[in-house]
Amino acid sequence: MDISKNAVLCNELREKAEKLVNQMTPEEMVYQTVHSAPPIERLGIKGYDWWNEGLHGVARAGVATVFPQAIGMAATFDEELLEKVADAVSTEARAKYNMQQKFHDYGRYKGLTLWAPNINIFRDPRWGRGHETYGEDPYLTSRLGARYVEGLQDYLEKHPRADGKEIRVLVSEGCHLYKEGWKTNRTSEVEAICEASDVVILCMGLDATIEGEQGDAGNDFASGDKMNLNLPGEQQQIVETAAASGKPVVLLYLSGSALTVGTMEERMSAVMQCWYPGAQGGKAIANVLFGEASPQGHLPVTFYRTTEELPDFTDYSMENRTYRYMKNLALYPFGYGLSYTSFEYSEVAIRMIGQGVMSQAELEADMEKDIMEISATVRNTGTFDSRETVQVYVKAPRVEGRIPNAQLKAFAKVSLKAGEVACVKLMLNRKAFTLVNSEGERFVPKGTFIIYVGGSQPDERSVELMGKAPQKIEIEM
Repeated sequence: MDISKNAVLCNELREKAEKLVNQMTPEEMVYQTVHSAPPIERLGIKGYDWWNEGLHGVARAGVATVFPQAIGMAATFDEELLEKVADAVSTEARAKYNMQQKFHDYGRYKGLTLWAPNINIFRDPRWGRGHETYGEDPYLTSRLGARYVEGLQDYLEKHPRADGKEIRVLVSEGCHLYKEGWKTNRTSEVEAICEASDVVILCMGLDATIEGEQGDAGNDFASGDKMNLNLPGEQQQIVETAAASGKPVVLLYLSGSALTVGTMEERMSAVMQCWYPGAQGGKAIANVLFGEASPQGHLPVTFYRTTEELPDFTDYSMENRTYRYMKNLALYPFGYGLSYTSFEYSEVAIRMIGQGVMSQAELEADMEKDIMEISATVRNTGTFDSRETVQVYVKAPRVEGRIPNAQLKAFAKVSLKAGEVACVKLMLNRKAFTLVNSEGERFVPKGTFIIYVGGSQPDERSVELMGKAPQKIEIEM
């Protein structure tokens, strides 16, 4: 049970805290506001350091489970999974806290206040530390962030398959992560391995030394920012060498942000974005490569073709940034993801709840009130059991001469065996039909809204990549 939802217990704790605070001197109160709060022995209050981290596992406090980095978990579009991960993180955090309290260890990274989740919006792929976020979309971030918090607060008050064939694996370091030079380049070795192999798997990308915190080695700017979206060092040369071999090449990106190898991606047999996948990441990737599992992730950020289409690095406007405001076609759009199976949508319908049309007063009174139910029949038309992410986008009418891009307003996961069919229902609230004016006020524009339901965005590039468009319904508001 979420302890914050237990009104009786919360009141008891609040009363206890107020009683203790009323006994403190002004100086003692001030010291309780710093992150490393000293003990107040006369009141039986122990020292406490508020600095602890649990973005994708308990950090810097000894051995702990390492889950995929936040951007990787966001790619699941799975609220329930995020809550389960956070529940596991909080369980380990409490176990460590109880152990450390027993031995009077009250230092940093030992408390129960975890600095997580990070709900910043990842607006530009060049900016550092974006992998700590849930991507570029406010709605997706709000849903995943809320469930992660609920998972952290949850507290029980009682306290490779290869068809039997032998696989021979040949390995080359290829090149250094970002350094260049003959001492680290293994191009000839890569050529030899490609020649002797049936399939070539390239593991390319970044790590925390490139897009991590300020002071890490290897980045072009401070704080882990990037000058461009290219692979660093001589990685591009290794990709080109493998592509020239004529063998099937599978490119695995391990990074926390968007990258590109330009037109070289068209010469790859497959490209998989693996993010920073955590302690079990290698096994999970192998399961997908060898058909033990069907991929089900979707991009929580846009993959751009070049940096030239983005605003200046220091320009913080949203113009042409993220799928909500971009004008050009993406390399890989937000919400895009493939599977070993295929899904078909039919019988998409809406059911209004109430009168539908909203006055400004109704909107301001209860913005979260559900006003529409979306239903769709989803069929797994392939041969693999898998999970589909049903995405609902709303496109508002023209306002002040501009037509807003369609924006994500609801999503749901559905598990379907090969050939299985399910009816999926999602709700849209009043806020889903609002825009924000220059004064920061929400309003519902008058006109025709288009609601899209499917496995991707309704943009031109997504339709090209998926080979089909989402279903759509038009309504007047």
